[in-house]
Amino acid sequence: MSNTPKHTHAIEVAILNAMKVIKVLVLAGIGLSLCATASAAQLTGTLGQLVARYETGDPNLSTLLSFHLKNRAGDPVVKIRLADGVAASQALPALSTAGFRLT
Repeated sequence: MSNTPKHTHAIEVAILNAMKVIKVLVLAGIGLSLCATASAAQLTGTLGQLVARYETGDPNLSTLLSFHLKNRAGDPVVKIRLADGVAASQALPALSTAGFRLT
């Protein structure tokens, strides 16, 4: 097929339409991801709320914790961010005393 101006224009239109569809799908994916994250956070609560449930012996705690990441042993996985100027060597003893294990 020769690339006539009409043919080239049709290809350009098809590419632009495909790009629009991809953009819509990406935005929809991002939106669904944000909704799922917000929904999971709403279902399980904040760390403070989970601790309060643990301390009061809430029977639903196991179900709520099942929404969180776990290692192979079933222990919850958390990411801890240290404040500026705090070294890991300072924080690890306190975290270990609180029951955290570095893996």
